[in-house]
Amino acid sequence: MEGYLYRIKPKTQIRTPIYLTTHDGNLFSIPTANATPPPPPVPPHTLPEEGSPNAPPTRDSEVRRGAAQILQADGFIDMRSIVAVRRAFQPSPIIGPGARAPVGSSGNIPGVNADLDDAVKIEEEMQEESDDEDDGGDEYLATVQDKPHLKMKRSFELVMRSGHVIRLEVCGTL
Repeated sequence: MEGYLYRIKPKTQIRTPIYLTTHDGNLFSIPTANATPPPPPVPPHTLPEEGSPNAPPTRDSEVRRGAAQILQADGFIDMRSIVAVRRAFQPSPIIGPGARAPVGSSGNIPGVNADLDDAVKIEEEMQEESDDEDDGGDEYLATVQDKPHLKMKRSFELVMRSGHVIRLEVCGTL
């Protein structure tokens, strides 16, 4: 999994563009200027010959690309420390005493349940018909009246074992 996102700073709500990628159970954050995304897929019936510039990546080239990403990363998260991934449910994440939870506890973190069935039920309740109407990108965002609500709908949160919440927003284009 990898792609462009915005990291939302909790206090200022400033959006910082980043590129996230996973390697060996870690989630690496890379400045967008240093990101090396994979080439676009090529339909099988139009595959160019090996060695041509449009040829699909080889295993060696993908290993080199992955190593370069790790070296360019400015931070990483061990994915085992992520308690939950949830849809953002309020315009800005909670800051202060309510934002933290004891290690191993999910009882007082909104949107996190020990029971998987309850978590699926919450996610279904949070889906809205208007989710399909979002054309994406900053151009569409400029046409919307309630920008904070749309930004919230485009966001998801990583709830960490420490209780910290990292909010990320889907990018239209960079």
